[in-house]
Amino acid sequence: MNTARIQNTLETLFQDSARWLHSGRRVVFWYDPEQQFASSFNELQLEGVEKLQLADTPFTVKYRLLTLQPNQAFLLYAPFPEPAPQENWLLDIQKSGLTFSADPAALIYADLGLRSRRLEIIIREQIKFFKSRKRTEALQAMGISPDSDERELLLAMLSVLAGLKVPDAGTLIRRVLLGGLLETDNALWSDIERFVSAEAFWEVAVEYTDLPKQHPSLNKLFTQLLVTHFAISLHGVIPPQLANQVISPGQRAYAFIDQWMRDQQDSSSLKTLSSEVAEQLQIFDAIENLDQKFYLKQLVLKL
Repeated sequence: MNTARIQNTLETLFQDSARWLHSGRRVVFWYDPEQQFASSFNELQLEGVEKLQLADTPFTVKYRLLTLQPNQAFLLYAPFPEPAPQENWLLDIQKSGLTFSADPAALIYADLGLRSRRLEIIIREQIKFFKSRKRTEALQAMGISPDSDERELLLAMLSVLAGLKVPDAGTLIRRVLLGGLLETDNALWSDIERFVSAEAFWEVAVEYTDLPKQHPSLNKLFTQLLVTHFAISLHGVIPPQLANQVISPGQRAYAFIDQWMRDQQDSSSLKTLSSEVAEQLQIFDAIENLDQKFYLKQLVLKL
């Protein structure tokens, strides 16, 4: 690992106030159980930060940090695994500070300025996404909040794949659908499966549109969004064979399609996809076979 890369990351870690929950002195713990980065630690020169290698004298360290140098910033390097909480005599200090690691996922986590340690695990699980410098820089450019949770990080990563400048669930879903309703022919969908996960996308879609979670597909998603908009537009009176396609509650689904219809740039593509689904559902035959009572009811509702 390049020492300069570690140096830059640690400098940012110490200097960026957004990463700290308090305004007091800053202490960073660095556990290195394999001692892979001992030479890098020795080479580091951090202005205003004192380096200290931990040994088996935690009480001496605690006395130094709390009594002798209570205002000094420290980088504490531990050439051993992180102790269990009940065995960690420096746990109170560690909890008020930050923990650093020099493996690729940890460095990315630090570069993004995130606070939740759970997100370092997510980054490690999705490390394929970060193998592209372009994708990583696009994610950094979004400036996601340090307090982001797992859902927000994954939405941002999916939004990068969709070419968005900011995380946006609605635009993400639309971009995916515009790629085609058949997953095997949808290039963006292939990227989602390869670099993040299909499950992450469906979590976004379910939350944003109220889509049922059972066996989702792009075709089913668009069909149910379209039928739900149709049903609400007709005050709930639709051909019986379409009733099982309506999302409940349907306000989010209706708003999604309504916004799409009003977008001049994408409205023509909506018509193309709608025609495809209308043919699948044989919707014109369904409407044609309705008796006159259906049409009379629509007329009454509009008056």
